Amino acid sequence: MKFVYATLFILLFFVWGTFSDLFILVRIYWPFFHKMCAVGFVIALVLYAKRHLLRRQLNLFVKWQFVIFPSIAFVIATVIAVFVFEKVPHVQDGIHYWLMAEQFVEGRMTIPRPLFAPFIDYIFLLPLKGGLVSLFPPGFSLFLAPFMAVGLPWLASPVATGINTLLVGKIAIETTKNRNISAFAMVLTLLSPFLMIMGGASLAHPFCALLMLLTVWVILIAVRRERLFWASGAGFALGWCLVTRPYNAFALFVGLTPLLLFYFPLKKVLRIALWGFVGIAPWLLFALFYSRYYTGEFFTPVQTLFFNATEPIKNCSRPGLGKGCPFTNGFVMDPGGFSLHNAFFVSYERLRQLLVHFFTQPFIFLFIALAPLAAKNSDERKGAFFALTLFLSIFVAYFFFYFNGNAYGPRYYYEVSFLLMIPLSITFIRVWTLSGTKRWHLPLSLLVATFFIGTLLTEARYILPGVLKNYNRDYWLVGPGLRDELADKKIEKALVFVAHSRDKYDAQYGNALLAMNLFQLEEGNIIVHDFGLYANNQMIHRFPNRATFLAVRVDQKRWKLLPIVNSLPPETVKIELENSRLTIERENRADYCNVYPVFDPAVFYISVPNKLFQHTPWKGLLCHFSQHNQSYKLHYDFLLSGERKGLIRYLAGPNLGTFTVELNGKVIVDISGNSPVYLMREREFTAEVKQGDNLLTIRPKGAADNLFVSDFIRFF
Repeated sequence: MKFVYATLFILLFFVWGTFSDLFILVRIYWPFFHKMCAVGFVIALVLYAKRHLLRRQLNLFVKWQFVIFPSIAFVIATVIAVFVFEKVPHVQDGIHYWLMAEQFVEGRMTIPRPLFAPFIDYIFLLPLKGGLVSLFPPGFSLFLAPFMAVGLPWLASPVATGINTLLVGKIAIETTKNRNISAFAMVLTLLSPFLMIMGGASLAHPFCALLMLLTVWVILIAVRRERLFWASGAGFALGWCLVTRPYNAFALFVGLTPLLLFYFPLKKVLRIALWGFVGIAPWLLFALFYSRYYTGEFFTPVQTLFFNATEPIKNCSRPGLGKGCPFTNGFVMDPGGFSLHNAFFVSYERLRQLLVHFFTQPFIFLFIALAPLAAKNSDERKGAFFALTLFLSIFVAYFFFYFNGNAYGPRYYYEVSFLLMIPLSITFIRVWTLSGTKRWHLPLSLLVATFFIGTLLTEARYILPGVLKNYNRDYWLVGPGLRDELADKKIEKALVFVAHSRDKYDAQYGNALLAMNLFQLEEGNIIVHDFGLYANNQMIHRFPNRATFLAVRVDQKRWKLLPIVNSLPPETVKIELENSRLTIERENRADYCNVYPVFDPAVFYISVPNKLFQHTPWKGLLCHFSQHNQSYKLHYDFLLSGERKGLIRYLAGPNLGTFTVELNGKVIVDISGNSPVYLMREREFTAEVKQGDNLLTIRPKGAADNLFVSDFIRFF
């Protein structure tokens, strides 16, 4: 069995993970890694000469390992959170978690949705229950809420990272029965750039890792020591994981169950499982009623509602072949959806990223794969099998998930990567403690020590400075720069438009959400999208007593605020339709609506050219209709009533349909998308608008299977 595992993981890491390019192990980081290994060899010789003195010092660290190493992990992650990530989230996920945590602190069921909602449009926010709802599960935000309440939300992940380091040591003792292996596994955790950098990021992964590791540790204690009540604690942690990252909870359950049955009697495992269900049951009920409240169905999560409204493949965000969300994905899937070919490629991408992020030097995974062979006794071998099997369960589970998730490295493997420190520690400890009875023992120990020290020196000298600088330079185009610029200029209660390019639409606006309090809009600055002179006009007249600025990013850290002078009358209205891809109505709506031009990976799912809008400053709206009774509906709040002239700009082409446009139930114009060539058309109309809410409806007239692509509707 040990040879099977070693071979399996060597093939996994070095054949699949390198695309059979084994020479990358030698080429990577040439020549500075090799220079650092020369320095590492000298250090290894010195350490070997002082080994007896070092052993006494190391015993002290082992004695206090559960205090020293978690504390160091907490400090490292905190330093990264403060000085690298500057106490703010940098990707959409993190911004959502902060918004949800603030929502919970405010005691609200939704995020406020103002009348000018299209101007604060942000990806993955849905108009539900009279407000805005994030599609992300609430588990991490529940943990984050107390930190948000005291003004320290950036501290949540470092706290989780410190606890994770503690749990790695605890699990290592439970599985290997060796305190030295446990201590060194914790040291390796501290030295991994992958684990520590994400440990300072405002994402759900560090907290999810805490829940998964806690589940594993507590269930091991419950089974081994027959502490049935502890099993309910493990179930509680797994249940919380279920509402944090559901797929991780499922994969952990699938991987952990056969392991427990392999190591322990069936009756004991069944008793533990029953008590575990007591702990998980409250979270199962919470997840069901959370979905029921927002979507009306127990088994339809908010995430499914979002993607079903914006993607051509139904239930596309769920794992499985034929799934996958082309408008959201980062690569071009096969025409039929996520295929086996795509699955192998995505797993390769994740493994490749893991090989270079985990410890920067891929060769270190050889020591992980060889742990079953290097183990000294059955306990250590079982510990290696245990950790590697759980990694394999996550790997197999995510093999069927379409999104590679490689922001901050291969983040879908983050949680289980903590457990890889156990087999890595086993191999290192066993090589470095060879008895010396054979002539090759000492050279092998020195060689492994040289390699490990060289890896750490390469990280510190060449890799980490660049990586940390990249994350610090407003990673994902989001940072505290806009917030700080407003504070420095003492701008309060102003109306600020955020300028952005078309391809950075969602990313750029994350800066606004960090600089504005959606829960107290009247008390501070209102920061919205800049959609151009005519579209911005209604916003400026809506807040006539506020100073108006255009926020422009100068570079990756700095922003400039430019005063805006507006001379357009309040009757001028321009509606950029793509800002309302998600509508309130759920009955008889279009199959899907999203922005156009579409994200390149979606090219198989539409049949219109992707460049017709390139000469315009904004995107358009693309909707697909397959039934005559379907429609697209948009609510828009007008400041003034009266008869207006209007104009709609839309795309015509060989496979585009004919439609009627209604305002408050009255047809205002018919538009024809029929054309032998693709071109932009404009149709004028006259319509009566009322003050306040107006309902704009677009309905297909012609044959089914119609595409509608529109740029804007303008009233004047």
